[in-house]
Amino acid sequence: MTEADQFLYQQLEAEVQPGERIQHTAYVTETPPWSYLFVILPGLLTRAYFAVLTDRRLLLIKTRVGVGSVVCENLGVQRIERSAIREVTGGKRLMRVRLQDGGTRRFFARSPKAVSGTLEFFAYMPSRFGVTSAT
Repeated sequence: MTEADQFLYQQLEAEVQPGERIQHTAYVTETPPWSYLFVILPGLLTRAYFAVLTDRRLLLIKTRVGVGSVVCENLGVQRIERSAIREVTGGKRLMRVRLQDGGTRRFFARSPKAVSGTLEFFAYMPSRFGVTSAT
């Protein structure tokens, strides 16, 4: 178990509801797609999350992007009900999550060894919520 795994499970003690089961965990980053129009913005606008898929929700625990390592901080939690996920496409290290409200989230497995199960998370999400591609 990595240091980031230990931190993540400590955070989940207060977040997971009674009877809710943790299924997959990951460390992901997200960069707005339009930021690539500018050379320096992608790095400045990248957000990092500890992602947790339970049998009820997708939890995104926001953290800072570290230089060379994962920063173990909880800057807030975003909660997405599983029923709010319309489709997931991608695989391996890149994934697009389309929501029922029309929103889209794009996640990348930047440091797949930081949190145990990151690559499994990226393999499972498209198989459960959409189609797998060769990305």
